[in-house]
Order: sequence, then C-alpha cells, then structure tokens
Amino acid sequence: MWSLRCLPTASGGLCRGGAGRSRTLCGHCWQPPNTVKIIKQRINAILAPAEGGDLLSRAVDLFVLILILLDLTAFIIGSIPAVDAAYRAVFSEFEHFVLTVFGVEYALRVWTCTADPRFASPFRGRLRYMVSPMALIDLCAILPLIALLPSNELIGHFFPEELTALRSFRLMRLARLGKVARYSISVRTLGRALRSIRQELAVIGIVMLLVLLVASTLFFAAEGDGHPRGDFSSIPDSMWYAVVVMTTVGLGDVATVTTAGKVLTAIIAMFGIAMFAVPSGLLGAAFVEEFRRQGSENDGEGGEDDAQACPHCGAHLGSSGRGERVSGSGEAGSIVDPRGAGR
Repeated sequence: MWSLRCLPTASGGLCRGGAGRSRTLCGHCWQPPNTVKIIKQRINAILAPAEGGDLLSRAVDLFVLILILLDLTAFIIGSIPAVDAAYRAVFSEFEHFVLTVFGVEYALRVWTCTADPRFASPFRGRLRYMVSPMALIDLCAILPLIALLPSNELIGHFFPEELTALRSFRLMRLARLGKVARYSISVRTLGRALRSIRQELAVIGIVMLLVLLVASTLFFAAEGDGHPRGDFSSIPDSMWYAVVVMTTVGLGDVATVTTAGKVLTAIIAMFGIAMFAVPSGLLGAAFVEEFRRQGSENDGEGGEDDAQACPHCGAHLGSSGRGERVSGSGEAGSIVDPRGAGR
C-alpha cells in the first residue's frame, strides 16, 4: 500500500506535492497517479506553447495559428460588399466553427489552469487566471459569439439599434491577433522588455502630455487671433497641430502664419524628435538586457544541480531519480525509494 503522507522538509515545513512540469520527484513528494490530475496536466501541456519534442502540442499550436490567419483573412475579404453577398453563408459557417474551437479552447484552459502552480487553487486560482492578460485576450476572441446567438434576431426585431450594437462585437475578432503572442517567442520577449521599463515609459508619457498641453496653449496664444482659417481658435483645436509637429509627421493641412508661430513650430519639432528618441533608446537597452538574461538562463539549463532536484521540496535526487533528504546542517540524509515507500 502506498503512503500518501507528506513528510516534513529540512526547513520544518510540509512538502507540497503540487502539479509541476517535472516528472522526477523525491520519495517524500511522490504520490500514486491521479487520473484526473494527469489528464489536466496533459491537456495543459498540449495547450501551452510546445516545448521539446511534444508533437501533439506543436500540431495544436500550428492548427490554432493557421485558424487565426484564415479567420482574419475571411474577416478582411468579407468586408468587400460583392464578396460578402456571394459567400455570406460560407463566412458565417466558418465563423461558427472558429468560435466553437476557440470557445472549447478557452473552457479547457480555464479548467486545466490549476495544473499550473501559480493557479493551483480551484476557485481563486481560476479567477487569477481569467484576469491574466492572455486569458482576457482569449475571452475577447470569443466575444463575437454574442452577436451570433439566435436570440439576437428577436432582439433586432424590436430593438434594431441594440442589434447594431451587438453586431459590433464581431469587431472583437481582431483580438485574435493577440493570441499569436502566446506562440511567438519574439512577441513574448518584446512584452517582457516593455514590462521591465514600464515605469520609465510612464514618466516619458506624462512628460509628453505636459509638452502637448504647453505647446497647444502657446500655439493658441500665437495664432488664435491672427490665423485666417481659424485652425487655432481654441486650445483643443491647437492640439491637433501640436501633435503633428511633435511627431514630425507634417500633414500640411494646418500651418502657422505668424512669426512667433513658426519659431514655436521649429522648437517643438526638435523637442519632439528628442522625446521619441529617449523611449527608443530605453527599449533597445531593454531588448539587449532581455536577450542577455535569456542567454544566461539557457546556459544554466541542464546543470546537474537543477536537473537533480525535486521541483516541490528541493530534495536532491540521485542519478536513479530517487530522493535524497538534506538535513538542516547540510548533511545528506537517507535515500528514499518511491517504489518502496510505505510498503
């Protein structure tokens, strides 16, 4: 009979045998297989970006990416009136199929997220997962389902304006582009780089808003009364020109006529170049740091100490995969064979 008791660790606490990716556990963490838990872990691994030689996970990733590409292509082509009139039924059936697939995918992700130690709690863990960025993107990807419900036709019969609002949910199909981030290493790297400098970017954004407000006020003071077309009749009207000058776009639809306005335009344009150069440099440095960090992690993978440690309690494992306890004084304790524990 197998022992299910979780033994105390060297630090005096109890060893938690939660779900983990590693299948090599020490004798203290080892438990008899739980069928539901194994199924959850397997589905979670399949839905996660493929790692190693998991062919089924890679096939699912490829299928989802192709489905996103086809759906967005249908969305773009369907905006052509002639094509939409000729193939509306085909586009509708394909959209139902895509929504079904993504709906099932979202339900499976919510169900199996407890296999991840970060969301181990059945209730709170799922709530934390559902408000995570990628889960919110998955939810937005299936929101167009609301516009396809049969009850919407009845709503549209009595409330046509509300039906138009419901059909606007179809625009959420564009959110499916965000699902690509889950399978793209480059996009994930960009996200981590942006998070690492989010405070600096926030400060730069605030400074840009202040410069925009000051520039708009100055343009209004310099051009408000003397401009023949009245493009600077108020501070909000002047903001459009200030944005054009700060971004150095130069649309040409608005131009200053006074000397003070022209001098101010030159100053704001040069300041705008500097303002956009700063975040560009920060992002470049963040990218370099992120790539360096990934390189350090890759160099550290495969080490004997990391590979030969229980992922739950940290006990050292021998080459045979059996657990070796480490006492508080640092001396190795007895080796526990999971196949012989509790017999």
